[in-house]
Amino acid sequence: MPTMQVSAEAKSISEIFSKFFSIPAYQRDYVWREENIEAFFNDILESFNSNANKDYFMGNLLLARHPENSASYFVIDGQQRLTTSYILLKLFLDFSKEYGTENEQFYIKLSLCNPTSRGLQYKITFLYEQTQKLMDEFIRQETLEDSLLFISKVHKMGSCSQSEYRMLEAYRHFSKLLKEQFAKNNILDWSSMYEYISYFQQHVIFSVIYTENTQDALVLFQNMNDRGVSLTKTDLLKNLLFQHLKANTLVENEKNLSLKWREFVKTIEKSKNMNITPDRFLRHYIMVKTGRSDIQKGNVFNEIADKKDILNIRQNPIEAFDDILEKAKLYVNIRAYGKRTSAGKEIQGLLNMQALKVEQQVLLLLDTEKMPDDVFEDFSSKIENLLFVYMVSGVLTKQYESLFCRWSYEDIQYIDSKEKYEKFLNEKFLPELYKNKKVFEERFNQLSQQGLVKYKQKYILGKLAQFLEQKRGEFKSLHDVMKKYKEIEHIWPQEPNEAVKQACNLSPEDYAAYMQRLGNLTLLNKKLNIQASNAEFSVKVPYYENEDLLLTKCLVKNLDCYGKPFANCLQSYHISPFTTWNEHCIEERQRSLTSMALTIWGLNKK
Repeated sequence: MPTMQVSAEAKSISEIFSKFFSIPAYQRDYVWREENIEAFFNDILESFNSNANKDYFMGNLLLARHPENSASYFVIDGQQRLTTSYILLKLFLDFSKEYGTENEQFYIKLSLCNPTSRGLQYKITFLYEQTQKLMDEFIRQETLEDSLLFISKVHKMGSCSQSEYRMLEAYRHFSKLLKEQFAKNNILDWSSMYEYISYFQQHVIFSVIYTENTQDALVLFQNMNDRGVSLTKTDLLKNLLFQHLKANTLVENEKNLSLKWREFVKTIEKSKNMNITPDRFLRHYIMVKTGRSDIQKGNVFNEIADKKDILNIRQNPIEAFDDILEKAKLYVNIRAYGKRTSAGKEIQGLLNMQALKVEQQVLLLLDTEKMPDDVFEDFSSKIENLLFVYMVSGVLTKQYESLFCRWSYEDIQYIDSKEKYEKFLNEKFLPELYKNKKVFEERFNQLSQQGLVKYKQKYILGKLAQFLEQKRGEFKSLHDVMKKYKEIEHIWPQEPNEAVKQACNLSPEDYAAYMQRLGNLTLLNKKLNIQASNAEFSVKVPYYENEDLLLTKCLVKNLDCYGKPFANCLQSYHISPFTTWNEHCIEERQRSLTSMALTIWGLNKK
């Protein structure tokens, strides 16, 4: 494995600006405001006033050597302070033209630009074309007055970006600060100001860290704790994409990629309430693309950088990002909206997985652009079944994530017909589901509120209730069931009254265990739940009879009135009304619910 080549040196401002720098387009905009400018200025001034021979440490500057120019570097970290220093040097030059000597002007100007046969070459290159043109024109302004008039003109035109506006405002604010400090009675003390300028150039020190390439710099950056504005792994991806744009079409491609990038960020950000983040999406994306599950969220950028050829980033970064953007839209639609497309219909399997609060379904659905819509919808329901079966059976997440990645990479991305889908189901998916049947049945029959978070309890009861409603011939979505019947009813109450305690022969510990069993739980609308309260079963019977949800009504009422097919359904699952309630009834009902569960979650083979 190649060794990362890194070196570090303490460099003064004058030494730093003997080189040339490029601010990559992936970098955040210039964000410093007046308070940042004042802190920057005052910190240096305080150090200067305290001891003009003592260095002031500005912080780290992380650079990557430009592949085509050994004297030029990409700024990976520290661009806010470097850009601010550049703006202040421009102001120093303008003051020197008005008050200083030619030699003083010359040494300041060397930090801003070098003369060449083609004209001046500026020390900082901004990769956004508009910003570059604006800053070049600004640096060319000959006097302090010209520069301030230029800023006013640009502001009046209203054509600059927020980043460009802040850079120009930094100049104007520095001008005020310098005059306040070094002018008295409108007379500038140039001698004192030039001492400050010399201190800034010679004694303001950066710790400059050099790397030989951008990827090494970005990897190093992830482990650095700098006082500047941090970059996320998503920003690092953006840089990687810009880095591989073809030079001969840089401006056109840069604009195109920038627009797509904003769409990507907007797509992810609008679904923050679903715990969807760029890093989380990118982890799942690279898992699907590589068929590997051993990718940690903190290592996503390294994985993408290492796989840039596989992902087509080196060959065609825009086309590569088109795929990322489309997958991000699908990812958000699946997890946040329960749809395949933003304009498409809601898919019950996807909505149900929202209620179950799982995310691994995206590993199986993210590379499905060839899959027909009806197949996608059916597959979503089957994934819901498998994920729930895993949850109840205690299968480890890392175990089935590995399987999902392999399926997606080897099989799912190629499914473009119902025939291929059926082949995959029969050969791989369903055998994986069925092999967990025995463990699922055993554990479901013992299922309890103990160790089961409330949203999962609601999901389970909602699915059981929905199943009976559908058997009667009325479709109710899981969302509607859970929304209307919000309350989980304990048939044996959580806080039993004296009548319940006297009728029960169990110890308090055993009672508590049975009270939390799934067989003792049902759904009840809020009003009836309050009325039923902590009473004994006989008192609750009328409330259960008045509940229109069949899961609850069938506890106490014969439902032959709904027709023979429905009555046969209840009989097949051994569901019949109870006249009393005790631990044996709880066990009997839980066995009935388990029998239903095997059908609901697809474990009864046809």
